[in-house]
Amino acid sequence: MTDPGRLASIRRVDWRFLLPPTAFGTVAMVGTGDDEVMSALRQVAGRVVGPEGAGRTGDEPAAELVVTIAASRDVLERALRRVPAGGWIYAGAGPRRAPGRAPLREVAAALQSAGFVDIRRSWHWPNEPAALEIVPLDDARAVRLTLDRRRSGRAARVKAAMASVALRLHVLGRVVPGWSIVGRRPSGAAEDPVARPLDPVRASVHAAGVVGGGVVLLTPRFRASRHVIGLVLRPSGDGLAAVAKLARLSEDDGGLRREADALRRAGELGVSGVPEVLAFRGGPRPVLVESALGGVALTGRDVRASPVAAIAEVEAWTRALADPSSDGTIPLRAFWTPALERIAGELRPGAAPHGVAVAQLAERTTRILRSYDDVAVPAVLEHGDLAPPNLLRLRDGRLGVVDWEVSDPRGLPLGDLLFFAAFAAGEPPNRGAASGSTALPPALGSAIERQAIYLGIDPGLIPALRLAMWARWVDRQLSRFIDPGVALEDRLPARRVWSWAAAAADAEIGVAG
Repeated sequence: MTDPGRLASIRRVDWRFLLPPTAFGTVAMVGTGDDEVMSALRQVAGRVVGPEGAGRTGDEPAAELVVTIAASRDVLERALRRVPAGGWIYAGAGPRRAPGRAPLREVAAALQSAGFVDIRRSWHWPNEPAALEIVPLDDARAVRLTLDRRRSGRAARVKAAMASVALRLHVLGRVVPGWSIVGRRPSGAAEDPVARPLDPVRASVHAAGVVGGGVVLLTPRFRASRHVIGLVLRPSGDGLAAVAKLARLSEDDGGLRREADALRRAGELGVSGVPEVLAFRGGPRPVLVESALGGVALTGRDVRASPVAAIAEVEAWTRALADPSSDGTIPLRAFWTPALERIAGELRPGAAPHGVAVAQLAERTTRILRSYDDVAVPAVLEHGDLAPPNLLRLRDGRLGVVDWEVSDPRGLPLGDLLFFAAFAAGEPPNRGAASGSTALPPALGSAIERQAIYLGIDPGLIPALRLAMWARWVDRQLSRFIDPGVALEDRLPARRVWSWAAAAADAEIGVAG
């Protein structure tokens, strides 16, 4: 299990994916110290030299990378002098209202005057310290791609329109609040342009044989996410050439390996609308390169606008996850016993009310599911998180599915469909129901029954499978987010706990009946 505390800390330097890994041997901070940056750099660099030596000359150790945040003109000059031949500099905007900070245009001009090459300016949205997207400011197509992704709400549409105007007027770099610039001092010897050092995204895409253009970096939106995503544009025209996923921790290849295996298996089964694996490399510095799916991400509003049609489409899609050539079965207890044991090991009643509720639910679930210990069912390829934003509407109208990092090659039958049905129904619709039951609307329930019959599963097992699905989902969430600094309510939203409780009520009624 990865350490979400490390992941949360290291996020401050997600900009490191703009630079080649060789730049992180010795890193020097110049200017005012930034504790968050220093802490994060210590996790990714061989050695970090603190800002206390920034004013000295002649006795500082050589550094492959010099970092300065919210630098004034004087600090920027010192930082530039510190960069050796062949070394890099990263200058970040820092906090939104950093006093005395040199503006981006002056920083860029200073790098050019000092003879730096490979200069790249980036827009950090919404700001540099907590960027969720890092966009090359000098690539108009990359900026337009980012703006097109920001049109889901009225405020977002207004801001996107304003940014579009600034882009056309060539002043976007002057108005974005979050920015950075990187550059390299030439080594002094004659350089081969083909042999220039590449950042990890472009290097991995090049190694996979893909010709790409600019790169938009997406840093994860939820706490303790394990990966950074690179959207690689085509060299010309619209659309993406590939998508690269990179682990934020150099030794953490579990999620990417699981996704690569699942996508290959989906290809063998002929599953529609999934990316193709172009390249995968395990640790250290794991990376997965996939083909890009052209389309628009579906939202919860899209699904709930026509839930019956949505679940019919997903039911048809998930049928392909079953292997028609397999006649083996797995004891049903194998799907939930490990999950419930891990949940019980992580939670103890008596702390917060939310923790007590989860612990009691785990105990209740164990008691209910013992009635099904002797039942066996077929295993299927399970996505594990089949809901927006992991669903796309492809350009040809088909359903597309991405983000397979929690998949299971021998997963719970009906698991994906039950999870999606709960999302489509917006359960629990009536938290105050006397029985606690949240039986799905008839149209959704009939789609689930159809798939159960298709898989050769007794529809009477659906309440137990639904309960097992929630237990497995909770186990996955806890294994991702166990960290004293993250509240249980943030790891397990109350709405999902209620859904689990409702599933337990339905399953208990079935056992009693």
